[in-house]
Amino acid sequence: MRFRDLIIVTKPGIIFGNVLATAAGWAVGGGRSVQQLLALVVGTSLVIAGACVVNNYLDRKLDVHMTRTAKRITATGILDGRVAALYAGILFTAGLAILLWGTNIIVVIIGVLGALLYDTAYTLSKPRTHHATLIGTIPGATPPLAGYVAATGHFDAVAWLLFAAMAAWQMPHFYAIALRRQ
Repeated sequence: MRFRDLIIVTKPGIIFGNVLATAAGWAVGGGRSVQQLLALVVGTSLVIAGACVVNNYLDRKLDVHMTRTAKRITATGILDGRVAALYAGILFTAGLAILLWGTNIIVVIIGVLGALLYDTAYTLSKPRTHHATLIGTIPGATPPLAGYVAATGHFDAVAWLLFAAMAAWQMPHFYAIALRRQ
């Protein structure tokens, strides 16, 4: 296993897009502390990376059958379950610790819920229902909510508006990617 494989299994593109949404939520919330923003960006990146490693591992049996994903290190068995769990656990725990240190407990809870919903409700529903992507809109909408709550320390109408806007954007985004990959 190469170091590059350990980066790829975290899905850097997903991390980047979600960190942008998180930072946007923080900016909308009036965030001013560069230290808080750095903690939010690094912590969020690590939590999402951990969730993506779990997602890759849980999807390994499906990934084997798709050209685009068949060579993932979880699909090929290069990254076994124990190592994937350890790697994901380290990423996830470090991310939560940084979020707790640099933001607030509500952001940590949002991070835990987002990751759990991504790896359970969304990932595990993919082989069972064609509504999986719709289910995935909920964890997919948590980043701007977390960013906003990091800046403000609370939920309000603006927080929920950001969440709703991101949830509404998920399906068109998914279909645009699907069309591009045809």
